[in-house]
Amino acid sequence: MYFYTRTWGDPDWVAPTRAAQSLGLFAGHPADHCRDGADFFAELPAPRARARPGWRVPRSPSGCAVLLLGWIDNLAELRAQLGVNGSPEQVYGAAVDRWGLEADRHVVGEYAALVVQSEGAIRMARSPWCSFPLYFHVGKHGFMACNIPRPFFAAGLDKHLHEDAIERLLAFEFESAEHGQFEGLEPVPGGQVLTITQSGRSAHAWYDPLAVPQVRFKRDEDYVEAANAMLAEAVGKALSNAQKPAMTLSGGLDSSIVCDEVLRQLPADQRLTSITFVPIREWDGRTVSSLFGDDGPYVREFLRTHPRIDPIFVDNRDYDFLSYSQEMFMGADAGHPAQAMGLVHTGVSVAARDAGCDWILSAGMGNLTFSQEAPWAPAEFFRTLRWKQLWHTARNRIDDPRPIWRRMVAMGVMPNLPEGLRWKLRDLVHRGQETGATTNPYLAADGPLAAKLKARNADGNISDLDFYTSRERLIRNVYDIWWRGGESRLGAWQVFGTRGRDVLAYRPFIELCLGMPTEQFTRNGERRRLARRMGIGRLPEAQRTEVRHGDHLVDWHARMTPMIPRLREEVRQIAEHPQLGALLDTKAMLRDLDNWPTEAPTDIHSVSRLRFALPAMIYVRRFVDFETGRNPQ
Repeated sequence: MYFYTRTWGDPDWVAPTRAAQSLGLFAGHPADHCRDGADFFAELPAPRARARPGWRVPRSPSGCAVLLLGWIDNLAELRAQLGVNGSPEQVYGAAVDRWGLEADRHVVGEYAALVVQSEGAIRMARSPWCSFPLYFHVGKHGFMACNIPRPFFAAGLDKHLHEDAIERLLAFEFESAEHGQFEGLEPVPGGQVLTITQSGRSAHAWYDPLAVPQVRFKRDEDYVEAANAMLAEAVGKALSNAQKPAMTLSGGLDSSIVCDEVLRQLPADQRLTSITFVPIREWDGRTVSSLFGDDGPYVREFLRTHPRIDPIFVDNRDYDFLSYSQEMFMGADAGHPAQAMGLVHTGVSVAARDAGCDWILSAGMGNLTFSQEAPWAPAEFFRTLRWKQLWHTARNRIDDPRPIWRRMVAMGVMPNLPEGLRWKLRDLVHRGQETGATTNPYLAADGPLAAKLKARNADGNISDLDFYTSRERLIRNVYDIWWRGGESRLGAWQVFGTRGRDVLAYRPFIELCLGMPTEQFTRNGERRRLARRMGIGRLPEAQRTEVRHGDHLVDWHARMTPMIPRLREEVRQIAEHPQLGALLDTKAMLRDLDNWPTEAPTDIHSVSRLRFALPAMIYVRRFVDFETGRNPQ
């Protein structure tokens, strides 16, 4: 991580050495830093890295200072192309020297970079998709940039949540792409280059996720071969930086196929640590229909056929949705509601740390890439008159009680109607019923956020209900999710000391899969078709042919039931909160706690409300209090 400041006015406008101390909070010493005239640079290669006396900022061949967080996957190719054999910072700087604003088109990786150019311009850039965050502040007397918010405030910037930040958190919306969550801090968007000077700024959006080229091969088998080859390339890139990796391993398709490829590439005498979260023993076996709740059985069968794995199973018994929340707030100044569902990853992080692993490899992008179900397929099949394929898709939809003709209308016809008409018909057919599980049901109906009770009125909702209307809409929705929120990853790195990498976030792999024809992902009613074919010879057959998805917090009812008194107290504090009390229906929360079900419900709306929305509001309250310095006790 790094911090940079440029002074063009009052030299005492900020205290950059305090920012360096803040950046090194988890290391126990200030980040390495140096001055160069009006510029101040600080860098911490790892949250607990040792100090490097005499550190100087890396420079490009032309002498431009370069700061970079992340990794460049085509580093060897760029070194040969540019004739530079230095560090990633020097190679990136050489690319900027040669190609200017178009340099990032040539760079493949996950990174956030800052280059101080010879004419004094400050060039900031982030890779697309899963890049690292980069925030900046432009003031009367100078400029600051950092990957996390904390050092800005240590340097002297007043700390205030933006006026709409709390509303967006409560309404389950993206944070603003223009101004982020804190006043005075702006995020650099993924896939863009921002250039700042004292007189102004310019933006260059060099990446368009909708411009991914089509991928067409002659034979059906060619798609599987291409995906397997690209997966091997992605795994090789991930392993190149890891000394002792751990692999998150579920009973699904994505992580298991990646894990198999990792084992194929590790030296024959090297073993791999896998970490799997499983339900606590009090779980009653109930889950939402069409989901399976325990990854353990499939993982154990996978382990039988992959004996070089040292498995770790964690049930997260000692953690709840607030565990390590204060440390995460300290590390990243992020309080996204989705973190309330992330407790299953807490045990993974602790286990990887305790096992001495330096990287946690995962496969979170599987559902967008090779394990894609192509939810836009029915709409496309209807538009292109492939109605037999639409019929197959509707017929094989699991746990859908509607007759096939209604499924075909809902899945194929409705998405092709104008949005306004589509919603009118939904309201007519589903009058009085909930239309989505992503709207916060606890927004006060008579409060300032009442209009956001309906997901179609929520600008930037974290789960677009109409993502299935087209491939393009799904891509845009997922892209907007993935380039945001990277500070949580940096928070976990600081708190637990282990770095994380989604193997499937390799940009060439993403683009290969997104460019494939729809029927590579679903044909004749078979979903996740590409992944199932890639799994031949890699996975046990029962796992490869499983049509259900895993439910990764299936034991929520057993976990939360003993917490009811504590949850009531948390809701009381929300009701008395000066900023949240008028925005949320705490009476409805207490009603749900007073009428807590004796066994876990299995309808998606009840599950979403009780295991996600309720804890999420408690988590957000804790975050707001942390950021505002409020002590409710």
